[in-house]
Amino acid sequence: ATQLLRLKSSLLTAEHRVVSCAFLQLGGLGAGLCDIGSAEAAQEALLTVQRAAAAFKVALLRTIVDDKGVRCLLAGGVPGFAAEDDAWRAVSLCAACAEELHASGLRVSSGLTTGRMFCAYA
Repeated sequence: ATQLLRLKSSLLTAEHRVVSCAFLQLGGLGAGLCDIGSAEAAQEALLTVQRAAAAFKVALLRTIVDDKGVRCLLAGGVPGFAAEDDAWRAVSLCAACAEELHASGLRVSSGLTTGRMFCAYA
């Protein structure tokens, strides 16, 4: 019964929204793209991304560490993180992360996209 109620609730809150997604790839943490030389440096880099996400009210949805390196997926416009200026906040987040991480000697690649997305609570 609880699962059915949760399913009905998620269907009622499901909607299409305009979402701005930011993709960040962090480089320079180790010798290779997917190498991490220092756990402390990796932790500090991710804390920098988290602080920027909080400052610009953008959701940090996922952090991925695999053969393609360290990547973060962030989004503005998703439930709980929506405002009229989501695209501006995503751009500002990428610029702030790049500036601060470059000052730490790291490389940052970023990509942005804005469009309609189906959002629902799982």
